[in-house]
Amino acid sequence: MCLSSNFFALSFSRFYLKLAKKSREINAMIRDMRFLEINRIVKKLNEVLTGYYHYYGITDNSRSLNSFNNVVWFRLFYWLNRRSQRRNRGLVLFTVVKHLK
Repeated sequence: MCLSSNFFALSFSRFYLKLAKKSREINAMIRDMRFLEINRIVKKLNEVLTGYYHYYGITDNSRSLNSFNNVVWFRLFYWLNRRSQRRNRGLVLFTVVKHLK
């Protein structure tokens, strides 16, 4: 019984490290794609998120999946704001962009 609880804690910490690594990779990918059309960027990010959800989507993991989702969309928001001289695109416009297919 004790072994399984230690295993869960170990696997959870490993998952957190993988989440941090994947977040850095997503940031680099969005940075490289920031000059493309928004529709192409969102389509690619939806593919990445779908694959991530299929691979890591296990029971009781929704909090980590939601945090990864937030990281991806806030990084996209950051890089879209950096590509123009206008200060802020606004979260209302960004939520519309987020739901493009």
